[in-house]
Amino acid sequence: MTVRASESLSGLPGPGLRRSLWQRYVTLLADGVPSDQVLVLVDGASRPQWTAWRTAADAPQATGGQWIETPFAWIQQELRLWWGLALEGLAGLGAPVPEAHQPVFAAIDLAQYLLGHFTAHRREAGLLERARSAPHFQSVQLLDALGRGVENGLALGEGPALPATRDRLGRPVAAPCLALAGAIAARLDAGGTALAEEAGEAIALYVDGMLRAGVLDHALQLEVFASALWPHPQYREHLKARFRHVLVEHLDEQPPRLQAVLHELLADGVQGCFSLQRDPQSELFMGGLREYVGADPRGAWEMATNLTHVVPVAEGAAPFAPLGRALLRELTSPRSTVPEAVDLPPGAVELRLDHYSPAEMLQAAAERLVALLATNTVLPRHVALISPTLSPLLIWSLRQKLGDLGVPLYVFAGTNRLRDYRPVRVLLTLAKLAHPAWGLAPTRYELLELLELCTGLNPLKLGRLAPRLFPDGKLAEPAMVLAAVPELKPAALKRYAALAGWLEQQSARLPLPTFFQSAFAHVYARARAPHGMDATADEVFMREISQIGQLIELSERFEAVDRRVEHADAAAWAQRFFAFLDDSPIAERPFFQREPHQNAVMLSTPSQLAERGFQGVDDELRCLFLLDIGSEGWWKRDRRELTNGRVLSRRWRGGPYDPDTERADMDEKLGRVLLACSLKARERLMIYGCLTDEEGRENQGELPYVLNALLAEVHG
Repeated sequence: MTVRASESLSGLPGPGLRRSLWQRYVTLLADGVPSDQVLVLVDGASRPQWTAWRTAADAPQATGGQWIETPFAWIQQELRLWWGLALEGLAGLGAPVPEAHQPVFAAIDLAQYLLGHFTAHRREAGLLERARSAPHFQSVQLLDALGRGVENGLALGEGPALPATRDRLGRPVAAPCLALAGAIAARLDAGGTALAEEAGEAIALYVDGMLRAGVLDHALQLEVFASALWPHPQYREHLKARFRHVLVEHLDEQPPRLQAVLHELLADGVQGCFSLQRDPQSELFMGGLREYVGADPRGAWEMATNLTHVVPVAEGAAPFAPLGRALLRELTSPRSTVPEAVDLPPGAVELRLDHYSPAEMLQAAAERLVALLATNTVLPRHVALISPTLSPLLIWSLRQKLGDLGVPLYVFAGTNRLRDYRPVRVLLTLAKLAHPAWGLAPTRYELLELLELCTGLNPLKLGRLAPRLFPDGKLAEPAMVLAAVPELKPAALKRYAALAGWLEQQSARLPLPTFFQSAFAHVYARARAPHGMDATADEVFMREISQIGQLIELSERFEAVDRRVEHADAAAWAQRFFAFLDDSPIAERPFFQREPHQNAVMLSTPSQLAERGFQGVDDELRCLFLLDIGSEGWWKRDRRELTNGRVLSRRWRGGPYDPDTERADMDEKLGRVLLACSLKARERLMIYGCLTDEEGRENQGELPYVLNALLAEVHG
């Protein structure tokens, strides 16, 4: 098979489309193209599958390095390699130029912290004091506005500049930063955002501060690459000589800014092969499940049809596609129309909408799930539960109900703080005890938790002995403990003495990431598993190692960022790090692809399943449960107090963003997500609803009515 000069693969999202792009890659290598001359950009969710294909025994022999990356991993590599040229580009734009020899990349939690840091002096002067959102939610919204603006083409130096302002050190904010923030603020203002100009000033302060420090979040990585590095003639010539082919998975999911770069690559003579999601039986569904966060599926199709030959790809069985198409059609059509019934095989869809309370609904769903698993034809890893919101009560209820029936539950929430995990808390307590100069005395609870783990004492007994074990917030000398608490067992006292001795040996000069590694190896791991583990305990311990690994990585990056921003001593840095962990609303990333979730039922939101796939292996999702189908929570707004992804979109038509427009956008968004979820299920679709929500109020969602009408023929 010979690959055309440039082509696009069009088909339903799923493993078939992904494998077709892989086959194009295999063909290129078989035709003698060196592997280091092929750039492959894949979704993060499918990266494990590509790695498995690339390392399989029958994989084609690579003739050099292999460039198979996610788009932003590739952008980060290019910025590291060509940082000097990127700095030249920033200087040419008049933007702040950092002195750092290499950039530091910040995840969402660090970005939120830094946004608060760079805007603190203006917030004290009243900036955004009229905002109703909590400060950390303000930060999330401001970062979202910056990301959507950059992804859709708003750039440094292009736009109506905001009034001049100064950073926390009294330096004027650079004009290109004011222009970028001004363009975002103008869009938000036109869309009806009341605090648009104040939001713009906060964004300008953040962009200016980040560029001065050489710290780049998700949005600024794309902006510096597209505005400062990509236009540089030397870099363009190098890239054109370096890659002969570029393969991109789901071009319709890429932001317009990256689509423009790929368009220019093809214009420079690089041959392309793209995959695009399209339902050939529905003109409504043209890909772009993430359109509402910055993708431009229409622009991707225009690029594909103008520059490439479009090749249809036959997808495997998608038995619930007719239902997904019908839901999308009904949600985007006038409400006065009567839904047309969908013809599906009897028994494939189970509709249970007659439960009164969420508790009754969850109990029925749990019992049905256990009955399916009892057949031994369906395994837990073949099942996903999706709910419009993952409230703590829902997670706890499902975990309890399924746990009582022997079914493990993996929650893909991605919203847990690192401080919520015991191994992280224990290591932080050890760090406080080993560094008294920091002035961060452990709380009584933290000391109780540490000693419970390390001595094996009952927590209640520890509480009674607390004044003798740690006076003044410190560990007492073992001899004093023995004299004061003679009832301590010798084994517990020995473990206590070992802990105190280890703390005595610690050096205050040891870097904190290194200290965490030592504390895990010499204290936590030994106390956690003194006599080995069984299989279940080993799975839990591996999860804890993942959590501690994130703590170590985060402390390394926080130290690098903080020293660039503050240039402070170790004690001040540590105090800010602990404050950051206390205040940060989320962990750095969900523990996905790291946890032993393969033998558990997965719980996620609909958008998470639609965007990220099913544990990286979509074709294994045999049974899908839709829970709380009557809730209004299925409809998600893109407009927030300080951001609106719709008015920042490249396709925004202008004019006020009124309630009717917002409702139409919410309907289309839900229809796309439901179609994407329906395409993933292979055998069964179980839909459960209830009349009331968790607080006893009547559910007002319209999906039960639509589903009843669509499935009328199936259920008689």
